[in-house]
Amino acid sequence: MPDRWKAKMGMGGNMGDAVANLDAAAIWVIEQAIALLEQPPAGRDGLSMLSETLAAQWGVTLTAPPALNNERYLALFQIGRDGITHRVQTLHRAWDDGVLYELWQVTAGEDGPTPQALFITTRCDDLEAVRQVRRASRHFPGAITSDEGRQLPLPLGNRRLLDDMRPWLFPDSFPGSTLLADGGNDTA
Repeated sequence: MPDRWKAKMGMGGNMGDAVANLDAAAIWVIEQAIALLEQPPAGRDGLSMLSETLAAQWGVTLTAPPALNNERYLALFQIGRDGITHRVQTLHRAWDDGVLYELWQVTAGEDGPTPQALFITTRCDDLEAVRQVRRASRHFPGAITSDEGRQLPLPLGNRRLLDDMRPWLFPDSFPGSTLLADGGNDTA
């Protein structure tokens, strides 16, 4: 993980090594996990390799089986360590000039006093390829920006996307957004 992304992480405040390791593992999951699960090395099981790498590198475990390209999720990984969890989810995908762009959301502390969200934009050349992190921000970007500077809009009218983002749980990540009004009392 490039050092420039480490500065954007630190989602859990003073929780120490557990949060730092979860943050690093979340970025690695975004960059590597889909490629590993979809195209594992010959003779290896991608899910086993994913679990082994998370445990060996960061002391992190999968807290639920990953969901990939199914009827509900584009990609969803839930990882944890020492009772702390991070939810790592692809919110949206868009193709532009043969490049796949994705918006990911990493959330932490959903049940705690300071829930936090981080939005990460990636690019890759194929659905099963390793992702390259392009941007990380604590604030919802509103759109994905392509390499050529084109704004790729997000389907903000899509209820499933809103339910997945859960802006009412992370109001600091959606400053001034009308998205906060739609579901603020929802516990989804």
